[in-house]
Amino acid sequence: MQNLILKTYLTLILAAICCNAQETSGQNLGVLRGTVKLRDKALARVTVILRSVDGGQKSSLSNSKGEYEIRNLNHGTYLLTIANTPYVLSDGIAGTFRQLEINGSGVTTTDIALTEGGVATGCVEYASKQPAIERQVIYENTTLMLNGFSLMSFRNAVTTNDQGCFRLYGLPSGKYRVGVGKPVNGLSTDLSAPFSPNYYPGVQRQEDAQLVEITAGQQRNLGTLVLKNQTRTSRIKGSFINSATGDPVPNLSFQLVRYVEGGISSISTLNSDGIGEFQVENQALGRYRIQPALKVGGDTFFTFQSIAFELSETDPSEFVIQCTSLTASIRGEITINNNDSANNNDCSIALKAGDGLAVGDGDIYRITLNRGRFELSGLPRGVYSLLVLPLRTSLQYEQAQVGTQFLRGSAGPFGILKIDLTAGEQVVKIFLKEAADKTP
Repeated sequence: MQNLILKTYLTLILAAICCNAQETSGQNLGVLRGTVKLRDKALARVTVILRSVDGGQKSSLSNSKGEYEIRNLNHGTYLLTIANTPYVLSDGIAGTFRQLEINGSGVTTTDIALTEGGVATGCVEYASKQPAIERQVIYENTTLMLNGFSLMSFRNAVTTNDQGCFRLYGLPSGKYRVGVGKPVNGLSTDLSAPFSPNYYPGVQRQEDAQLVEITAGQQRNLGTLVLKNQTRTSRIKGSFINSATGDPVPNLSFQLVRYVEGGISSISTLNSDGIGEFQVENQALGRYRIQPALKVGGDTFFTFQSIAFELSETDPSEFVIQCTSLTASIRGEITINNNDSANNNDCSIALKAGDGLAVGDGDIYRITLNRGRFELSGLPRGVYSLLVLPLRTSLQYEQAQVGTQFLRGSAGPFGILKIDLTAGEQVVKIFLKEAADKTP
């Protein structure tokens, strides 16, 4: 349970780092400096990369003494990683990055200890024996996957060369899923849309891929991967009807969620037509869920219980989905130190159907704050879990008020609240606490 909470927490932190802008004053800029070392010896010409929460990036090349320096940094949270080297971080998450707090008015000193990374090589060719040139190489460390997010996304992209071969170096130890994606030049004469990757040892379903063990300081030759024809697809068809009257429900918004390896691969928001029907063509085979598309405030006239299903080639999926006018809504606010309104840079919030945290067993929605407030309508009635995840190390979940009841659990980095929406509506107040020694 603790490991699952940690994975969910890190996933939403990474989502916030990718999607939210950092609030800065543009004054009192800080400096990050340190020494890059390998077995306690200085290491030159290593690119040190620092990524900010707004997606910005600064870098520095270590000198002959292993020293690096990155200047003009705003106060806040950053991710540190390295590039252009066969080595990996000896600490941090999966040898890929470390999270740092930068003091915007001073110098932060961080030495970087490295260790040998692993190497994986291989080649790719078409069924005609011609080399597959300039194809994306997919390499995912499955040892630490965060709800479908691969930490290898922080590393540089790799493509096949003019002989169809590739070399992956600087890999942290672990079990990898290796495959080949689209041509980088955007042209694809051998595969038709929609596109699905090919994985070693020659499969198209991600769950069938061979996991390759990579060990620090060793090289693994994967051999030749022959690209197969595009994965067969199927269709999803259905209709929405009013369970009370049997009439069609036209123009109803819903979401089609695709899952891969227990994580969410994609979410598409769609609508039924004028007679309540829908049809989605050319969908890759696999696991899906049809769930309501919620509305931010306002009235929602119909909703439905989500449907999970496996899409197969031989049995195209067709559904008759019963809708009800008994909808539920949740609204609330989040404050810091019982005074300031929290914003989307302060914390991430997610609402999940059911009394549990496993991603694949229920609807899950990311909530956006507007001046510390939120409101969602169009939910099916039932029990939900509300996850509150502060995004700064100085900020903690303190307590919550659900309806008239106060939940006074011990303060910590995150909060998980059980929300009962069987009656149709609930009001939630969440209280975060800022550490007294926060740096201005």
